[in-house]
Amino acid sequence: MRWVWAGAVLVAAWVASTQPARAGCPNVCDLTVSAAPTIDPAIPCLTALPNAATCNCGVILVVTNHCPDVVNATDFQFTSCGAPGAAPTDYQCPSLQPGQQGEEVLAIPSSSGIGAKSWTLHVQEGGAVSAITVDANVTSFGAGCACGIAPAPAAAYGSTLSLAAAGALAAVILGARRRRRPRRLRERHA
Repeated sequence: MRWVWAGAVLVAAWVASTQPARAGCPNVCDLTVSAAPTIDPAIPCLTALPNAATCNCGVILVVTNHCPDVVNATDFQFTSCGAPGAAPTDYQCPSLQPGQQGEEVLAIPSSSGIGAKSWTLHVQEGGAVSAITVDANVTSFGAGCACGIAPAPAAAYGSTLSLAAAGALAAVILGARRRRRPRRLRERHA
């Protein structure tokens, strides 16, 4: 019986380590985003960079305020905001303070179909309103995503560690059972 349990643990660990994790990927897609959004009229002290999100289809727009003034979102709120390169410190941010970075998630529902997508968001800096326009192109939904295979080293080693942990657990279980058997036999024959 112990070999059955050990085998089941090892098979489950192997299957989990070889299959891309789709949990948390409710809307998988393939898409490309434009190299840089347009800001019209231009705000030289504001940067906007789009990132493709293929696991939950959409574009993550990262806006960094290098301006001496507050930048206000006039027709949206940033999904999150905080210091550049740090964890978000606030959510649903209506403005970005000088030196702050905000992220806006631009979702693409599968019901919108494949093809070109465009968003225009308005921000105000120094009394002037500018439009940030982001363009993307969706080539497919539900196929071709590597969303469960993260390039980060920790994620890449995660499945190997899971398999190693399952193997160690099986060895401990088998070792513990093996040590108990001789005692039980001795007790029965005594």
